[in-house]
Amino acid sequence: PRGDRTRFVVSGLGASEGPARVLCAVLAEVGLAAVYAPVSAFFAAAPPPGDVLVIVSQRLSPNARIPLRYRAAYPEVVLVTTLDPSSDARVGELARSGVRVLVHSPAEEDRLLLRVLGPAAASVCVTRAALGSARELGVVPNWASALGEVPAAVGAALARGQWSDMDLFA
Repeated sequence: PRGDRTRFVVSGLGASEGPARVLCAVLAEVGLAAVYAPVSAFFAAAPPPGDVLVIVSQRLSPNARIPLRYRAAYPEVVLVTTLDPSSDARVGELARSGVRVLVHSPAEEDRLLLRVLGPAAASVCVTRAALGSARELGVVPNWASALGEVPAAVGAALARGQWSDMDLFA
């Protein structure tokens, strides 16, 4: 953060909208100003005002590139993605231009009909980032310590087959 008056503008579309909204909620909970801006907000005469632009995009979708066109309007820009700047030329170029890149797993999720792992991983990634900002400001929510337990708890539930008998149409 740039201080407790930092204004975050967060955008994400499709499966990335959920993690973008999670980020806004966590930032708001720790007292930071955060607004979710749909991609359509970047078609206005001026982009949404803020200090930090955060774009969540599992890959780098064409729609995610729309807010990135306005990165010069923001003192800081963060891209949350599965693409590594060292292996993706577009993301590498963004990183060299000053965009901070937060990379999360999975690198590939192409064999699934729906992306299910990436949005969950992005949600954990942005929550950890928001908690890092909160710690710098001396504000930590009481649930923050439990975040590290989530991946292990999900893995244990899957290993036990806890969800294998779930009737999704009940």
